[in-house]
Amino acid sequence: MEQSEDLAATLKAPMMRESEREVQIQEMGGGRFRLGVGAATVEFEEGASAPHLASKLFDEAKGLEQKAESAAAAGATLSQEIWRLEDRIATRGEEELEEIRRPVRKKMWFERYRWFRTSGGLLAIGGRDAASNSAIIRKHLEERDTVFHTDIVGSPFFVLKEGIAADALSIQEVAQATASFSRAWSSGMSVADAYWVSPDQVKLAAPSGMYLPRGSFLIEGEKHLMKGVPLVAAVGVTFLESEPMVFGGPPTAVENQSYAFFALVPERVKATDTAKQLKSGLVSLAQGPDAEVLKRVNVDEFLRALPPGGGRVVRRAYGKQKR
Repeated sequence: MEQSEDLAATLKAPMMRESEREVQIQEMGGGRFRLGVGAATVEFEEGASAPHLASKLFDEAKGLEQKAESAAAAGATLSQEIWRLEDRIATRGEEELEEIRRPVRKKMWFERYRWFRTSGGLLAIGGRDAASNSAIIRKHLEERDTVFHTDIVGSPFFVLKEGIAADALSIQEVAQATASFSRAWSSGMSVADAYWVSPDQVKLAAPSGMYLPRGSFLIEGEKHLMKGVPLVAAVGVTFLESEPMVFGGPPTAVENQSYAFFALVPERVKATDTAKQLKSGLVSLAQGPDAEVLKRVNVDEFLRALPPGGGRVVRRAYGKQKR
């Protein structure tokens, strides 16, 4: 140990600036020692020379200095990132506050259903399920309307308001919507048959001894059959009071009533993937402030406008609605 103390005394002068650092030697046993000068430590065996230990201590101290410099640089980078995050959080907070301040458009009654306006300007509403099928027929069917349906299980009922005076294109469009939003779409069919009838042909109650499932109605009399209707749908966006409304329907009608739209045909892909693709595509078609407005629209709005399943985009274009 005497030799170690002499070694400490020998190292103290070249390793210290005045008396800033304390030299410590710890015996570890088996002729091994640990030498510490400030934060730098090295281990050595008895008999090691002072120059050798001084060199090792210098290398250790240099390494610690480099680590300290790296840590300082990392700390500075981290501080900058924290400041950037704080700025983003503050900006996001302002955006959310602006969302709260922004007046919410009161939704139209028909937006709870599938809906679109035909090229002739007539409103068509369709069921999403058995409950909405029932509501459309029981609550909204009037004398001058026409009712559209298919014989496919899982088909929506569509009601064309003032359909008694509809032009041939409007009738074709609602028939196409009825077929495209039926289960024929998810079944991978390319065409399907549809038909339309007048309100007095739709019976709300089944005859005695007959059962009708919820959302189903008995159709009496002659059906105006439309065979081989192509399964093609479109999703577009229109604006009401400067607020976007996403809707789905036949391509000709959606083009006439939208600012921009995508046309699709059936394909076995996830509906959520198609909805995300449509939102991204419509945002890219939009210009100026409209793009920012569309970014705020929830992807679920696009999902609700799709037929029952995903689809493949066959056309994207601006519609005839002017902004």
